[in-house]
Amino acid sequence: MAQAAWFEEKEGREVFRTNEFYIGDYVSLHMVKALVTGTFSFVVLLGLWMFYRLEDLLSNIQTMDLADMGFGILKWYVIFIAVYEVLIFFLFYSRYRSMQEHVKDYQTQLKEIEHLYAEEEQHTGRPIREPEYTGGQDEDDEFV
Repeated sequence: MAQAAWFEEKEGREVFRTNEFYIGDYVSLHMVKALVTGTFSFVVLLGLWMFYRLEDLLSNIQTMDLADMGFGILKWYVIFIAVYEVLIFFLFYSRYRSMQEHVKDYQTQLKEIEHLYAEEEQHTGRPIREPEYTGGQDEDDEFV
């Protein structure tokens, strides 16, 4: 019982939220997020590189082929995003599978607890019920 309660308290929220998705939806959602963050990261890295090479860029701007430089930047962007997306795919695919295993273990623990309650009920002859949640207010209480 303690393991099930610990799981619900520590990991349960994220795992149960993840369990609401199909694997394709879960991975796709994170890949779209990664596309946005990857693009932002690439722009920041490009800006840092340009700042580092600012003197060379400004001194050779007249002789540079800007279209060729743009295609080179685009090529590096596509490579960067492709590698980043592949890594994100494998990361979140494995994370989803791992969370599914946690859910299966949790369900097994709940079935064991249910079995223990059933045995106790047979042994004592009276049903074991969880107390009902009243929302912190008894029937006798009035709002002031």
